[in-house]
Amino acid sequence: MKILVIGRTLPLKSSDITGIFEFEQAKGASQIGYNVIYGFVDNRSIKVMRSINKVDKEVRDIKTIGYYLPIGGITKKIYDFIKYKLFKKMFNNAIKHYGKLDIVHIHFPLININSKIIRFLKQQDVEIVITEHWSKVLNKALSNREEGILELLFKESSKVIAVSSNLEKALSEYNKKFEYPFKDNIFVIPNLVDSVFSYIPLEKSENFTYATVGRLVNMKGNDIVIKALAEVIKKRPNVKLYIIGDGPERKSLENLIKDYYLDNKVIITGYLSADEIKEFYKEINVYVTGSKIETFGVPVIESWLIGRPVIIGDNHPMSSEVNKANGLIYEYYKDNTYKNLAEKMLEVQDMKYEYEKIALDCYRNFSRQNVLARLDEIYRSLSSGN
Repeated sequence: MKILVIGRTLPLKSSDITGIFEFEQAKGASQIGYNVIYGFVDNRSIKVMRSINKVDKEVRDIKTIGYYLPIGGITKKIYDFIKYKLFKKMFNNAIKHYGKLDIVHIHFPLININSKIIRFLKQQDVEIVITEHWSKVLNKALSNREEGILELLFKESSKVIAVSSNLEKALSEYNKKFEYPFKDNIFVIPNLVDSVFSYIPLEKSENFTYATVGRLVNMKGNDIVIKALAEVIKKRPNVKLYIIGDGPERKSLENLIKDYYLDNKVIITGYLSADEIKEFYKEINVYVTGSKIETFGVPVIESWLIGRPVIIGDNHPMSSEVNKANGLIYEYYKDNTYKNLAEKMLEVQDMKYEYEKIALDCYRNFSRQNVLARLDEIYRSLSSGN
């Protein structure tokens, strides 16, 4: 079976890791025996991307075809027309080089395609599968144009997947609003986690060490974690915080660290590879996040697979998976959210965790093998005509 996986862009080993979830799943599908091509049309604004380029080669053993053309910000009508033309060109090149496609699996569909592209795909004798990740869907903040694309996707897609139960619920509510154009079940299949993440023992340290992982953007709430650490230090000074990641908020976070006199307590590492993150976890006791909104939360799974408990807000999509054996939950969107987080950061220091059991329990539910098995079921059902 030949599958074209559509992502936002080709993820690069830098602070910009856009496309990493999509490309990782393309790699995973290839590993379980599918003939996979990864395709993208990256039209982000020139403020983000200045490249006009084409990719047509194997990238990390995955056949890849894509185009870079920074047109973000122009009128939607012209944008959609150019996006459609480039997508059609990418699709036709995939067929020219690799033969007839069976499935087109589109991630972040409301970002990656439009109504013209959907109608084009329906003429190509392919099954359409979509996986939604986008927080804007979770917030029910779609524009009229985006709602129109989603309604058409519900009508024309063979399978609809969400990366979390919260996102599945939001999609179901949109489907209800559109009077149920999608007649099948909406499946929940989590994002794939890099296979490098596995149990690693905790090394003894004089400090109790917290870590938060992700892009340094406002949505991730790193400022909340920094303020919470300042509260923790008032009672227990032997602590440290790693902020693992990079992004546009880095300078403001560095200023906040100085304002709270935490220069010797908080370390911003910059972007790290999966192997480097795992190495850091040798001295990390617990993962924490101040994130304002998530559609899944890969770092939570990574931390559990390594064997570390987590502290997340009750707004987090993984909150239903947290129990006393693997972490703590604090109240979000209440007054003084950072103080609620600080209370749990203090409480966790007195908890006793079986680190290896955390890793084992997570492996049973969220391992790469289990996620790929669920994806395999979706693809096989399409090949059998179900």
